[in-house]
Amino acid sequence: MQSKGGIKAEDAQPQQEESQPRIRELEEQVRTLEAQLQSLTSIEQKLNQEEQQATP
Repeated sequence: MQSKGGIKAEDAQPQQEESQPRIRELEEQVRTLEAQLQSLTSIEQKLNQEEQQATP
């Protein structure tokens, strides 16, 4: 998956040891949200197809 614009977490902060676990935690949350968004987008497309087929 391509990253959209912005800066990478590594670039946003100097390499501070205490910040690294938090960055990894946030990156994991981003991956989870991206997967959920992909799933919702897929569901939306299926619903739109069904709606089009149901419309005379």
